[in-house]
Amino acid sequence: MIILAVKKAVYYEKVNSHVKCTLCPWNCVIPKGKRGYCGTRMNYEGVLYSLVYGGPTGFGIDPVEKKPLFHYYPGAKVLSFGTQGCNFKCEYCCNYYYSQTAPDSTTVIHTKPEDIVNMALREKCQGIAYTYNEPSIFLEYAIDTMKIAHQKGLFNIFVTNGCINKEPLMDVNPYLDAVTIDFKGFNEAFYKKYVHAKLEWVKNSVSYYKELRAHKEITNLVVPGLNNDEEEVRAFSRFIIDTLGPDTPVHFLGFNPTYKMIDVPKTPASMLNTCHKIAKDEGLNYVYLGNIKTDLENTYCPYCGELLIRRSQMIVKSNLIKDGLCPNCNETIPVNGATRVNNY
Repeated sequence: MIILAVKKAVYYEKVNSHVKCTLCPWNCVIPKGKRGYCGTRMNYEGVLYSLVYGGPTGFGIDPVEKKPLFHYYPGAKVLSFGTQGCNFKCEYCCNYYYSQTAPDSTTVIHTKPEDIVNMALREKCQGIAYTYNEPSIFLEYAIDTMKIAHQKGLFNIFVTNGCINKEPLMDVNPYLDAVTIDFKGFNEAFYKKYVHAKLEWVKNSVSYYKELRAHKEITNLVVPGLNNDEEEVRAFSRFIIDTLGPDTPVHFLGFNPTYKMIDVPKTPASMLNTCHKIAKDEGLNYVYLGNIKTDLENTYCPYCGELLIRRSQMIVKSNLIKDGLCPNCNETIPVNGATRVNNY
């Protein structure tokens, strides 16, 4: 028998015998005995409950670069975890076994927030990453963990699809130190057909995240023939510049066939190189490629071209930035936190 991890939810309103979940833009109105779109929140006798509080599906120890975060504590080690369920239904999700399953269909590792923090400390991690599935759907659990993590000197990272309402996100602000927002291209039709969500929601959340103190980086997963149109890449690049600024690190990631899209070819390096060139031409200063072997995971000074941080498969090999400055031209480089050259 699978035992659910259950706790009363915070973000909801009563609507007669129904409840309205106010956590994300779906704003599900849920009858008694039913669950919302994400499958993790249930109306039981007029009260909304989270079915994933305290129930991670697994843990991992990663370099922070794997999130990917290239400008936040380079070389740091983080404890990663997630739960079941998601408020997106991406047809190419690499974590579909957990993100696209109901809480009572797979077993979990019942773990209190303080136990997660203690695990991170035992493993000599510098932070905790809330990832694998969408962290906003286990927000109550995340916030309780984040509070303790801060008390113990650890930083907190969200890896998110950007589908969250503003009010709950503002509750995260005191505890969230860095965030990676994952775009699925910049195409409303693609979002509707393959993500089963709205691009508009993600664009709105970027403006919400802009108000937060957290360090921000952006990814864009490039699926050949579906969201790699050059004008789309230009529009995406301009949106990031206009909303978050030209120094925002942006990562174009290669697609690998999986889940319901095993017949779509993997992204060729040439296509990612084209995305990189377009984004740089549009004015983004720090553009990276991922999920392929490339030297475009290195950090270069946008002013003089000096190689500043050398990486190999997301592992920091060297870092020449000192006191936040390029050693060659003395320009400021926006990399947060002390560097640890890791030995993974």
